[in-house]
Amino acid sequence: MNKIKFIRSLFLVLVTCLYAIILSGFSSSEVIASELNTEKSSVDMTPEYYLEQYLEAFNNQDEEAAYRLWIHGDNSEKARKSFEDLFSGHLKIWGIKKAYTYTKSGEKYRPAEGKRPAGILYTYEIKCPEDTFQVELSIDNNYNGKSGLNYFKLKRQEEPTGKFSTWRKFDFAQWVMAFCAILEVIFTLYTSGICIRKKQKRWGLWLLLIMIVYGGVCFTVTENVKVGFFVYTLFMPKIMKYTTGIQVFLSVPVGAIAYWIFNHNNRIKKDIK
Repeated sequence: MNKIKFIRSLFLVLVTCLYAIILSGFSSSEVIASELNTEKSSVDMTPEYYLEQYLEAFNNQDEEAAYRLWIHGDNSEKARKSFEDLFSGHLKIWGIKKAYTYTKSGEKYRPAEGKRPAGILYTYEIKCPEDTFQVELSIDNNYNGKSGLNYFKLKRQEEPTGKFSTWRKFDFAQWVMAFCAILEVIFTLYTSGICIRKKQKRWGLWLLLIMIVYGGVCFTVTENVKVGFFVYTLFMPKIMKYTTGIQVFLSVPVGAIAYWIFNHNNRIKKDIK
């Protein structure tokens, strides 16, 4: 009888130990799964993750995958239609670009706007074999316990206009600047001819200054207006138009102007004598 009780007690102990081991295994698995989910969540919150996943959705033409990357305060049919138009517009710009590289080019605070909360606006430059794009995006890391995109802007980086090689795309203001540049060239050549004909003292140095030294002021207009002064060689007035803003260069032939001022002063001195 004692043997039977002993066997029962031993059996209960073994069953209890086995049950404890099984519970411990489940608990450990839950902890590991929780850690993995936490790690994945921290990776998912990076702007680079959303950028890569969104571009992948473009390449796969997978609107549903792109939709899941966004924070949606309103899942109504109207909101879904609005996203369809947004995704379609982005897809027309991007197309399918399997090969690309990207670099982070900016990061700045973006104030709240409407229902969109304040956050950080990240800017990336994406280079493909045939195109260059700029992406601006921001993410919400805690919207009802979720994270996702709340802003995404994609645009193709067009070649800046304003150089003579892009004259076919000039607007009226750029043609005015081109005309001013031609006048500067004529004035420089005329002054050079006078300098060569008169062959005054150090005329070779004067000729070099007349031909290559230009200076002026530059206005850079993006979100703010910046003003700078410059002295360059062989530099003409022009308006450079970029996708992010414009630069206006107003230049004058410093060397040629200095030559005329110097000669005028010499002429006055001779008249006085």
